[in-house]
Amino acid sequence: MRVCRTDREAGFTLIETMAAIALFALVIGSAGWLIKPRNGVAQLSVETQRLVDRLRQARVAAIGQQANRDVFIDVGRRTVWSDGNHRLLQLKQDIRLYVTTPMAAQRSGTVAGIRFFPNGGSSGAVVRLEGTGSANEVRINWLTGRVSYRRAGR
Repeated sequence: MRVCRTDREAGFTLIETMAAIALFALVIGSAGWLIKPRNGVAQLSVETQRLVDRLRQARVAAIGQQANRDVFIDVGRRTVWSDGNHRLLQLKQDIRLYVTTPMAAQRSGTVAGIRFFPNGGSSGAVVRLEGTGSANEVRINWLTGRVSYRRAGR
């Protein structure tokens, strides 16, 4: 027995297809808006990663060249530089910066230094970056020189 369909029964109508596409677009648009990070949080993450990269480069250079490498952080100007990398890292203006280092690592009232040693160790430090509604903490372990970061509580 064969069942024949007429043209009216086959497929979807244009209205049904357009309704499905509109619904799909609405769901995708809403999902993107809900999961999109706030601009301040994303900017803080980028700035934190830039700082972490600079610190890790200094550690690798100290180990590879078997010589001390210093990284300097000017809290007042939000700048970072190192003796092995002369490019100045300028952090965004709306980010507040706090550095905790040993007293011997303080270079002036606003400049802190972090020293990486050829054996992989460091002088140690904690750098806190605060933006709008968020904060990140970069930790430099004094024994291993390992640079890590995490989201910090306000």
